[in-house]
Amino acid sequence: MRVYLVCFCLLWSTLAVAQDTHVAIVAIRGKGGGAQVISGLQGALKKLGGITFEPTANFRAEAEQRNVGERVESDPDAMARVARALQVDAVVRGDLETSGRSRDQSLTLTVYDGGSGRLLGEAVVNVSKGKLSPKVFGQAARAIEPYVRQGDHRAAAAAREPEPAVAVVEPVPDVAPARLEDEVEAVDEPGTRGPLFRLRAGLSTQARAFEYRAEKESVLFLEEGINYDSSLAPGFGVEAEVYPLATTLKGPAAGVGFTARFDKVFLETKQTVTNEDESTVSQKLDTNQTQARVGLRYRYGFSESATSPELQADVGLGWSTFELEDNDEYRGTNYQYWLLGVGALVPLGTPLAVAEARFNFVPTADLGETTEELAGSAEVVGFGFNAGLTSRLGGGLFASLVYDWQMYSLELSGAGRGGRVGRTAQDTYSGVRLLAGWAH
Repeated sequence: MRVYLVCFCLLWSTLAVAQDTHVAIVAIRGKGGGAQVISGLQGALKKLGGITFEPTANFRAEAEQRNVGERVESDPDAMARVARALQVDAVVRGDLETSGRSRDQSLTLTVYDGGSGRLLGEAVVNVSKGKLSPKVFGQAARAIEPYVRQGDHRAAAAAREPEPAVAVVEPVPDVAPARLEDEVEAVDEPGTRGPLFRLRAGLSTQARAFEYRAEKESVLFLEEGINYDSSLAPGFGVEAEVYPLATTLKGPAAGVGFTARFDKVFLETKQTVTNEDESTVSQKLDTNQTQARVGLRYRYGFSESATSPELQADVGLGWSTFELEDNDEYRGTNYQYWLLGVGALVPLGTPLAVAEARFNFVPTADLGETTEELAGSAEVVGFGFNAGLTSRLGGGLFASLVYDWQMYSLELSGAGRGGRVGRTAQDTYSGVRLLAGWAH
């Protein structure tokens, strides 16, 4: 048994040593710097073996999500917060400087530990005539390799101890020690991911399909009742969610918030009615079609990482208004209802593409005075869903494309306006929303 245990420990140690070092190059600034230089340095480091890379775009998007985008290049604590979330072992920053008397440049590369933000080392490479050749990238990669391989995203920030100065090619300024309160804030806590608020608004389109079946004894209608179908009408939509407790609390309690949504579309109804003698009558009617909801939402993120899924649960109150101008046949149906819902936001490997889905259930609804347009009383149940894709653009900005579908099923009884006696009805709303938003 002891032999197996020793073998297991040796195997585990071997695997730990052999594990790749995950690196992020946060930026290379200066004249001639940018994505092309980052790519060249990544290629040279990759040739050394045992080194993998976090895309710079992902690293910066994570920083924006944590509201440290402006500091992530210069503040080691900000770097470490992002690096730990993405399991980045070492963070590299570069600066290209041009000599005033010639075209020669120097490339200064600074390496920070991903777990603690501690300065690991710095190397300066001469770039003759400003030509960043594969040879230069190779020299730069070999110069910072020892520092990069020291990085470890698992290094506990609280356990950070002063270490002997790391030898570098050029003198470097001292790095200010991290404040204790910054370290406490930097540690990921379950359920704390997410901005304080999200707002989005834009184009909202919606179509309605309403099917009403009357009893045979109904005064106004035959058994086929009323069929109403609208085209996909344009309008606008606004959504908001706010988490005020997140400003003062940490952990799961910070996930309690408020939500609101409003959609309105603009359409004109062409109504066709079938009479008892099977003749039809058509007319255009002014129409008011709006949807509104308010409620409480609880969200839970598995970590603060921008690539972590977020689960949501909702309870709220909703209003659905569909009103036609006065006419003898049908003047619309309005709902006031309670809603229960569950949903999720799931980044597809990157914060640049986030899938969203939400399902809801309406256990009951009140038609108010519009009940008499169908029958004497109505029992209503409903359900719906929406699904879409959101792209986080940086700086808290994002864009969304969402498909919505909502259906209400009605069981009717008794006599309504003019003696109409309904049996069943089904009311369906569907549409697409194209929204722009801001989260902070």
